[in-house]
Parts: sequence; C-alpha cells; structure tokens
Amino acid sequence: MPKINPKPWRDHAARLALMGLHVVPVAPRTKRPLVAGWMEAATRDRSQIRRWADEHPDANIGVVLREHLVVDVDDDEKFAVWLDGRTLPRTMTVLTGRGRHHYYRLPGLAEGLRTAKAPGADLKVSGLVVGPGSVHPSGATYRLASPNTMSDAPDWLIEQVVPTPPAVPEQCGDGEWTTQRQLRVVSTLLAAREGRRNDLAFWAFCRAHESGVPEFANRVRGAALGLGLDSDEVAQCETSAASRVARDGQAVA
Repeated sequence: MPKINPKPWRDHAARLALMGLHVVPVAPRTKRPLVAGWMEAATRDRSQIRRWADEHPDANIGVVLREHLVVDVDDDEKFAVWLDGRTLPRTMTVLTGRGRHHYYRLPGLAEGLRTAKAPGADLKVSGLVVGPGSVHPSGATYRLASPNTMSDAPDWLIEQVVPTPPAVPEQCGDGEWTTQRQLRVVSTLLAAREGRRNDLAFWAFCRAHESGVPEFANRVRGAALGLGLDSDEVAQCETSAASRVARDGQAVA
C-alpha cells in the first residue's frame, strides 16, 4: 500500500483550537516555529488557521501555553517517586516521541506562574509544546492517548509553579508553615479565575487554620478581598474552613 503523507497542520490544528489551545505552525518533525513573533501570533482564530493550512499544510502543530499547564513526563519511575502517592486527575493526555503530555486548564492566565521542574517531568505553563497530530523527528506521531477532556489543574499542582517568594528569615508555627510557604498558598489563591474563587478561598483558609498562625489567615483574608469577594463571602469561606479543620483535624489537600 502507498504510504500516506500526514498533513498535521491541515488535519489537526483547528480541532486543537476548538479545545481552547493557541496554536502556531512549526517546521515538520521539529519544534521550530515558522512564524515570526510566534508567542504573540499563536491563535484560536479559524480564519488564520485556514490561511496557515494553505501555507504550511504539513507543518507540526505548536501549542503556545497561556492558560494551560502541561505536565511533560519523560521518566515514569522518577515521576512516580515525586508524586509520593498523589494522583494526577484524568485529563487530555498525548503520547509523545519519548513520554507523554498531560494537559490541564489553569484558573487564569499563567502570567504570574513559572515553568518548574520535577523529577522525571517538566511542569510547563509557558513557551511551546508540540501538539497531537504532529510528527516526531523519529517518525512517531504525537497522538491522543485517551478520550478524556481537559481537566482543571489541581491546587497542589498549581502550587508547584507559583514562583518562590523572596527568602525570609522567620519561621512560623512549628517551622512547617514558613512565610514563604504561606505566600505560595496566597499566590495560588490570587491566580484563581472567576467561578473558582470561593472554592480556592475555602482551600486557602483551611491551610491557614491548619497552621494555627493568625498572620496566615490575615494574608488569606486580604487576598480573598483583593480578588473581589465581598466581606460576607470571605467570612463564610473562613467559617466553613475553620469548621472543617476543627472536625477533621487537618486541612483538605
């Protein structure tokens, strides 16, 4: 049978855009963008995608990360050790030339977040990853591994890509809840998108009440008000969190 010549961009780019991903053509079997100013040029616009299909039908698809987190796993054993019993929620997963990409939605733009490394994986919130339908230099095809739709990134994973605040000398409570760690929780709350603000405020207050550090609760309170929650909503989140911690003896994960 004759070998079918795949045309990744023409066949797959529009579908990825419909999933909410910003796409840009990259050179076949590479990660090299074919468009100047590719970070800004990446789009979900159907008409632009069709124009690029005429110009670069066999280009790979570059996915430029703006509102998503991709867990790029290339060593399962090391990554499993790092997870330490935690489980990644089921989500859109792509098999790559040497591993897999797990795609998650973020609770807002990733401007305040930073790509981070974990043993066996990269946690990417910016830059470019090669999307499904593309062809790896080895000839393997990047392909969807399951029909799962994209899930929201879990809070513990978002916390990994919150930049480390400036070092501070003091320890808080029993030494576990340093000011640095408190600020990571607050930064996660401040990244919340509309629709998840109350849930993340409740989560942050749980962490604060678990710590037993009054200043931590004050920081969470200020962040929740700064997000636009009114004082009654903030008070309700805090009261519910305090009740949960008192009942269970620890904050929710």
